[in-house]
Amino acid sequence: MPLVVIIVLQNVVGLEPRNVGVSLVTGIPNVTNNAQLEKYCEARELQRSNGTSLCFENLGICDFIGNFKSYELAWLATDSWENGLNNIRAGRTVALVEFPHNYTDHLRSRILEKNYASKDDIDGTTISIRMDESNIITATWIKYLLGTNYLKYVGAMAAACGVSEALAEPPVDLNAIYGGLGVESIIRFSEPAILVVEHGCEPNGLGFESWWQRVFPNGFFQSVSQSYGVGAPSQCVVGECGLVAAPWGPPTT
Repeated sequence: MPLVVIIVLQNVVGLEPRNVGVSLVTGIPNVTNNAQLEKYCEARELQRSNGTSLCFENLGICDFIGNFKSYELAWLATDSWENGLNNIRAGRTVALVEFPHNYTDHLRSRILEKNYASKDDIDGTTISIRMDESNIITATWIKYLLGTNYLKYVGAMAAACGVSEALAEPPVDLNAIYGGLGVESIIRFSEPAILVVEHGCEPNGLGFESWWQRVFPNGFFQSVSQSYGVGAPSQCVVGECGLVAAPWGPPTT
């Protein structure tokens, strides 16, 4: 029975989220839905393939979202910050990412100017994020995903211009103080306690059956006691799974 509990946890609540909806405000005119975004990214890729140098050619939004695996986030392009928030309130997405207008131009200027970048360039390269944090597991996972993929994005910019990726890494450490940031680390952390509860719960169920039989030795309630004795451990397992799975419930708005 403990093995069954572990298998259920790993396959039901132990997997990382898939296709989590995230609204995307591109800040690009006429790129306000997924069809326009796909067409825009295809044109950018074609333009880059015809160029002679990759330096400053991978600064765009398409290069950022291209770092994500296809099954991780389901991007939903929208035309404004307010509509992105409405998508969160309606439950269509759980997060919102907004790029400012002329993001690529400001980013190029900020890289060239370095410490002397203007306030406009700093504001023009600031990516705004808002999310529904009612589900702490999903929210933490999205933050980690956005952070790590942004670092990959910055590293690719540096590599394209012949700069070491290590030099482009910001002084930010996204590692957990204990364990890991992935959902699987939480499952592994909780499994020993679940097994202890399981081993304690099953004998209690069998002990209740023995007590019932001593109280009613004439067999009048034999069928009832047998039925309950068999069902008690199963009910216990279901209860354990329910307690463990509770924090992984769907996000609410």
